Amino acid sequence: MARPKGSPNKVTMDALKKAQELGIDPFEVLLHFANEDWEALGYDSATMTKVLKDGGTVEVDRISPELRMAAARDAVQYMLPKRRSVEHSLKDIPDEVFDGEVERRINMKILNGGKVG
Repeated sequence: MARPKGSPNKVTMDALKKAQELGIDPFEVLLHFANEDWEALGYDSATMTKVLKDGGTVEVDRISPELRMAAARDAVQYMLPKRRSVEHSLKDIPDEVFDGEVERRINMKILNGGKVG
């Protein structure tokens, strides 16, 4: 018997079970990164010290703007429905609409000196 449409497959179920066992909500983690909530992620401060090649040091954000953007982009997948591409064929277009479009394009080509667009 086939799996009902929209129900999770085995890989998804295994991932959900493992996240539950570890007490991790991946969506919540993404939101903490997107919100730069370093405390909720277990960091001791918002910045860290990096040692440069010349021996100097510099303070940098633990959660970079690029990482925040990536986390927000990934979190959106959970919040908005995914759009499917729509396939059209010529048989979907009524004859009168198709004929009108052909005539419009021919007229455009004539008026534009043989160039369409």
